Amino acid sequence: MKKNFQIKLLPMMKVLIFIVITTVVSMLMPATGQTLSPAISGIQYLNNDITIPVMLDQASDLYGIAVDIVYDPDIMEIIDMDNDTANGIQPAVYPGTIFGSASSNLIARLQDSNPGRLVIGFSLDGQIQGVQIISQNVATLRFRPLMVGKGRVNVENLRIIASTGTEIDSIAMGVSIEISDLPPNPPTVSGLDILNASPFGVSSLSNDVTISANCRISWFANDTDGTFQTDLYWSKEDLTNEQVEAALTQSSEGLTRINSLPISDNSLSQLPVHHSYDWNVISLFNITELFPSGLESPSAPIYIYATVRDMLSSPKAITGQIARSASRMILSLPPESDTSPLFAFENLSIGVVQASDQTAEFTFRCADDSAEPLNILFFYAERQDILRILPCRNPSAGAQIQGAIIPGIATDPAQTSVISAFWDISDIPDASYFILALIDDGKHLARKKWSDFPVRVSHGNDTNTAPSFEWLAPSMDQAVITDTSDPAISFRVRDDDGDKLKIELFRNSVTTEREGLIPIGISLEIQTSSSDTSWILQGMTLESEKIPPGRHYILARITQTELAVPSVGSWSIAPVIIRGFNLINGLSIGTPSEDTGNPGRMQASISFLTTMPAVAHIIYGLRGIPNITVSSLNIGQEHIITIDDLEPGQTYYFKVRAETNGKVDEMDNQGNLYTLSIPQLTPASAKWVKGRAANNFRGIVKAYLARGDNDHITISRPCMTLVNPSGDWMIDIGQAVSRDSRGTLMIPSESDTLRVEFMAGDGSNRFFRDISLSGINDASTPDNALTPAPLWADGQGVEISGTTLEISVPLVPGFNLVSAPIQTAVPLSASSILDSIGTEALAIYFFNSASGRYKSLFRLNDSFIGEDFSVNLAKGFFIRSNAYTNLRITGEKKNSPEYIPVVRGFNMLAVSFARDFPASSDTDLTAIDVLRQLGTDGQAVYAFRNGRYELVIRIGEDYAEENFYSPSGNFRITQGTGYFIKTSNNSTFLEE
Repeated sequence: MKKNFQIKLLPMMKVLIFIVITTVVSMLMPATGQTLSPAISGIQYLNNDITIPVMLDQASDLYGIAVDIVYDPDIMEIIDMDNDTANGIQPAVYPGTIFGSASSNLIARLQDSNPGRLVIGFSLDGQIQGVQIISQNVATLRFRPLMVGKGRVNVENLRIIASTGTEIDSIAMGVSIEISDLPPNPPTVSGLDILNASPFGVSSLSNDVTISANCRISWFANDTDGTFQTDLYWSKEDLTNEQVEAALTQSSEGLTRINSLPISDNSLSQLPVHHSYDWNVISLFNITELFPSGLESPSAPIYIYATVRDMLSSPKAITGQIARSASRMILSLPPESDTSPLFAFENLSIGVVQASDQTAEFTFRCADDSAEPLNILFFYAERQDILRILPCRNPSAGAQIQGAIIPGIATDPAQTSVISAFWDISDIPDASYFILALIDDGKHLARKKWSDFPVRVSHGNDTNTAPSFEWLAPSMDQAVITDTSDPAISFRVRDDDGDKLKIELFRNSVTTEREGLIPIGISLEIQTSSSDTSWILQGMTLESEKIPPGRHYILARITQTELAVPSVGSWSIAPVIIRGFNLINGLSIGTPSEDTGNPGRMQASISFLTTMPAVAHIIYGLRGIPNITVSSLNIGQEHIITIDDLEPGQTYYFKVRAETNGKVDEMDNQGNLYTLSIPQLTPASAKWVKGRAANNFRGIVKAYLARGDNDHITISRPCMTLVNPSGDWMIDIGQAVSRDSRGTLMIPSESDTLRVEFMAGDGSNRFFRDISLSGINDASTPDNALTPAPLWADGQGVEISGTTLEISVPLVPGFNLVSAPIQTAVPLSASSILDSIGTEALAIYFFNSASGRYKSLFRLNDSFIGEDFSVNLAKGFFIRSNAYTNLRITGEKKNSPEYIPVVRGFNMLAVSFARDFPASSDTDLTAIDVLRQLGTDGQAVYAFRNGRYELVIRIGEDYAEENFYSPSGNFRITQGTGYFIKTSNNSTFLEE
């Protein structure tokens, strides 16, 4: 009996595109066919594209499908999957769930002679029975809209084939669409220029700007509908914007990046916003080719370029995402006889200066070896913290206090005249503020000088009591973390004078008002009472759609509306964290290996899990520009994507994307992208290991080569594969490389052991340690693959079920600063941890960062002294032991990094996420990486090892290696260990 089937286009929901359902058009209408209307829920933009699933509502013995998708090429175009026009258009057609995990083939191509026609063929592989389906996705198509207008997407030449070769009757359906708006606009950049003697100089009127030490690069940029970042480059070549676009995707040395970290903007401004970046060019004087006539003469011209991108595509010249500086830079060393200027505060070096109600006066002296003008700017801050300085304003002009100061010709500022500066404090809240002077002569590094004593601001209203404000959520005790729902915040406020208060809310990624502060758009009016001075509790929700994913500290600005006094500000101690649609976890970077299909090149695999079946993509490229997309072949929860044709010795940057049911999740290391370092090519001999999983387990297998003993063990990067439908798997471990940046080849030997982890998207996992490799020398072909007994189970396959692991943290006699990188089913108490270890555990100590005090519990025979308390395993804690022993805890591993809030001062914490745990406790982070992520707020990292502290401290304000100091060297951050982190302000650390 024949049945009639229907294939239909099912677009997904989006605000900016409207669907118009027209009369059903039957392309193949059998006499007994039944007509079904397309179940259209709308079309959705997915990162600038229109995504349209092609659906088949039912079929039995389905073996293959052939179909033409016909669309209007004037209003939309199919996406090119690899962005490489030399290979022709590789249509963005992704296989659906229709054939499940069975082996299948998908072919998609465009007809060059017939624009707007996409031919798709999708079938099972081999002589097997067809599948039976009900309402399954055949494939997903991705288009890019080109213009506003009406069009149509039709299904033509539809053939559905059974396993017998018989054609099944079918009905083809199409839909009409109307594109009412184009995709989100890319960011644009303009007005790029170099400021002489920056950061405090003015733009030169000539085409060349001479720089001796510092320069400020200035530009305008904006993105009306998303967060974007700017990258700056310099070159010896005068390139067009199109040449810059091409160079960004190549490994040539024509462009050199200036900024070490992305310069981000999430203001969503409708108009171009002024940006600037201060660059110390001293290192360029070491590049001999810039000085063909020697350092005594000016350099060859240097050209500056800026690119902007919104993480969706690489910068394009045609869309205004690349700019060239209007001026050229010329480097010139000052004469050796020319010394740096000297500066000294006068009254603020003696004691506190009490300001008047409107103005504060501070005095200073400056000296130099010539009478050439100095450019001096003044800033203020409650603490001597460069990150949180704000400009001092001039009482008369309202602009920042600055000027061309003529220094006294002397070798000591005390020999020069006193100069006064006047600061407008009319809108500055009552407090004490240190003053920072920045002095620049345009020839040397700008000098910074903090005042020894502060200016005390008091507006003389002794009868007024400032309002009190306290954050309840977010706080250190109550985190505010959300995926897609609107975050709820709360606070309390009071005013003992009964004043009317206005509360305005702002957000920023750090607790500073200097730059990046964005209004949330919420304003509250609260009338307090002098007769009732109790706290007024206030709660509200923020609209997550208007706040991009990431961390956001909230500033409450409280104004007494009926009094002429400055506003009071209060920052949340912890941030609001918006994770967005959370689909991806378990990211792991595999070992690079030789690409046999491209001689002299390398390849590498990247694996991750998704919480539901999804299409997976890796977007990668050179120079921090991800511009090439590689996609998974099937929809599923376990994904391994191999990137090939990689150049040895290069560092590639990548991000991960997954799409399901019209939703998109992307992991990009908070905009910094993940790095994939490709070592130099070293030929390796294959060494195969195979195993089998029981009970239809479908998941990822990761194998790690282990070498050495527990005191000094080397763990390789993972070699990975997917378990096939029969439960078998096979991995070549002969390509294993070390985890360090060099990626040294680790040739397997019989004295090595293997660590193997099985993991699946449903959370099930199992880990095997210390697998013998006896016989590995003979496993040079798949037919001779080594079959270790624990991984083979006599051919029956190993059982893989459950989501928990047991970890063992080694303890030594004395104090141990440890952590447990898993999540237990129930919170653990201090007494339960001591009990689990046994009588060897004498005491446990936990440092409370908010109070700055320790909590402790001591063992006394069979009882404990002290008040029991809950222990946050991810925070780190001390255990005092009288013997060598272990802390064993069972729980679920963390597959995703989390934000960890830290407060000003000392914080005890641990990194409880590592991509390759439990095979390796290495987090791929160092102490300097932690301090860099915290910015200038991060002051020091302490590790307690062998009874003493090791530390790395920040000694400069930049991210360069020389701005950090460690007596015993930079150390790696590992799981199972606790650390102390000292910060100068409340901040947040992400575990990757």
